[in-house]
Amino acid sequence: MAASIPVAILGFGVAERLALADSLRHSPAYRTVLGVDDARFVIADAGQPEVLALLRSLGRIGDTLLVGAGGPDNAGARLPVPLEPARLIWQLEALRARQDAARERAAAAVAPAPAAPTAAPPAASPTAPAPAPPAGPGLAHRPSPWHQANDDRRVRREAALRANSVTPRTLLVDDSEIALHFLRRQLERYGLQPDLARHSDRALDLLGQHTYDLVFLDFDLGDDSRVDGLTLCHQICKRLPQAAGRAPVVVMVSAFHDPVYQVRGTLAGAQAYLGKPLDPVALDRLMRQQGLSGSPAG
Repeated sequence: MAASIPVAILGFGVAERLALADSLRHSPAYRTVLGVDDARFVIADAGQPEVLALLRSLGRIGDTLLVGAGGPDNAGARLPVPLEPARLIWQLEALRARQDAARERAAAAVAPAPAAPTAAPPAASPTAPAPAPPAGPGLAHRPSPWHQANDDRRVRREAALRANSVTPRTLLVDDSEIALHFLRRQLERYGLQPDLARHSDRALDLLGQHTYDLVFLDFDLGDDSRVDGLTLCHQICKRLPQAAGRAPVVVMVSAFHDPVYQVRGTLAGAQAYLGKPLDPVALDRLMRQQGLSGSPAG
């Protein structure tokens, strides 16, 4: 049986998102995933500009099924509201068929031309094995676009970390002392000795003194901070001078599990998102993407 196709759902209210996820659950051909990078297709709310801005920046409009009025004309597919589950699956199937056909045409365009006929070769000995057919570039496996994009990002991150001769310097920003020390213990397994900040002013002081490779940043920084995590993320990624010529990798950490928070973090410059309570498997996957491997949790 073929593997199910990953689909991300962006935007919408809670009830709408649950209804969409339920519709996909009833079709074995599809499954829902949280990250856009992990999805082949995206179902997005056409009425949320920040969602559309994220999809444009990722180059994923053509993979997107927009629900509702508005949005770009070059979306992969569209559906009006109210939603009908049968039409949702039908539109995804149509979008899938168009993309598969386009890939087949692209593969055929680069396939080698058939060789001119030649004289038949002498008959092989009955005991000789039949020669294997030659491999052609047109028959090579072509990675899907979303997997290729993930691979490219991973290679760039790992190359940047390998270029450093020291352990990546890390900053943790959270108004909860318990959360800070828990995450610090987890990161120590990867050979990191993070600096800690419990409010935005302390984080900005440390960022002015040191060049960081990784910043783990909570969305909600509490009443002692003059700015929230989202604003601080934007300052780190877009405004602060970077002595190394590049911004650190910012990982947003939050107890808010609504996908719109991941969208907002990405628009502010964050490159990853971890939920609370912290999932060690998700953290390990993230750290391996950064070229770091850790010891087993004790």
